[in-house]
Amino acid sequence: MVKKLVFDFGEVAIYNNYAVGIMNEGEIFKRDQVLTLYQYSLEAFGKKPFGYISNRVNSYSLDPQAYEVTKIAPNLVAIAIVIQNPAQKMSAAVEKMFFNKPFKLFDSLEKATVWMERQLANHSTSYQSA
Repeated sequence: MVKKLVFDFGEVAIYNNYAVGIMNEGEIFKRDQVLTLYQYSLEAFGKKPFGYISNRVNSYSLDPQAYEVTKIAPNLVAIAIVIQNPAQKMSAAVEKMFFNKPFKLFDSLEKATVWMERQLANHSTSYQSA
């Protein structure tokens, strides 16, 4: 881990080319909070491609409109969600409709991290050959 950011709505661990977020229990995660995360991602990653892993160890709600922010983040190449229960799986399935890039659900952070690193490597390779 390169850096850990703590917010009133949760925390985010920044790695070399992806971030792992854990939101607070009972949080209602809205567009403004996603915008805050994006602003910090600009500081952390600049214009280089990055990914986001949502590690849902806590139960919280996400306003699907928050995904509008991802449209202004061209270097966000993939989202992985680590789910803990069936309700989170249903919620994430709805969220997927609002994101038009690679988006996948996992049952462990380790699997999500491996997939994310693969997505970023593939994106980097295709980006360099374009």
